[in-house]
Amino acid sequence: MESRASDLGDRSAPEGEPHETALRRGVFLFDIDGTLMRSGGAGAIAFRHAFREWCGIDPSRVPVSMAGRTDLEILRLTLDAVGAPYPRPADRRRLVRIYLDHLRREILVPERAAPLPGVVALLDGLHARRLPVGLVTGNIQPGATIKLAAAGLADRFDFGAFGNDREDRDELVPVALRRLRRRHGAEPRPRDVWVVGDTLRDVQCARAAGVRILAVGTGFEDQLALESARPDLYLTDLSDTARVLRRLGATMAAEAPGP
Repeated sequence: MESRASDLGDRSAPEGEPHETALRRGVFLFDIDGTLMRSGGAGAIAFRHAFREWCGIDPSRVPVSMAGRTDLEILRLTLDAVGAPYPRPADRRRLVRIYLDHLRREILVPERAAPLPGVVALLDGLHARRLPVGLVTGNIQPGATIKLAAAGLADRFDFGAFGNDREDRDELVPVALRRLRRRHGAEPRPRDVWVVGDTLRDVQCARAAGVRILAVGTGFEDQLALESARPDLYLTDLSDTARVLRRLGATMAAEAPGP
């Protein structure tokens, strides 16, 4: 289930500006759940129903923390917990189809899916500045699309890396940046790349890739734990768009010198 940048739109650099120079103005990679939107647990509910329908075992009896994990990791840990073998490709595809069917129903429960405060205005601000905006999410790509569409955000992202690309979230940022490079013909400097996320695993995956992290306290992660992880920038939420853009600009400007 490879996800291609072209599936998520194609926004180029401002006219007349070299791609490499444009990328130095900032690249932003957003997590979805708890960062961009709330989904009322639709993914977890859909997975529980799908897993039970697929193999007859209720995964809620061996709860696995989903925060910040990829869908593939959640599946493997759940299978390990119930003592079941990892499925063959055909069985795995069947599980994915069942999961997506349940997710489409669950995400449409009234008042379940919505953008978090400030997200739409922030995305508007980044796009107005013609900055590359992508995704780094543990969701498989079709699940990400379903969730974002329910929140009215499906057409906001130029490229991304998803939970079906790698099981280890730490490997997703390089995947996203390779897709960005294929589109722009250039690669951003690590200090110009921001991961925006709400969990300690978002912080960890940014650190693993050597890029910056904006941690937001809008998910279920303990805020003190997030701050203690010493992200490059921590905000309780993204509701004050001007302040978020100002803080990001000031942080980037602080290390502007250099090739």
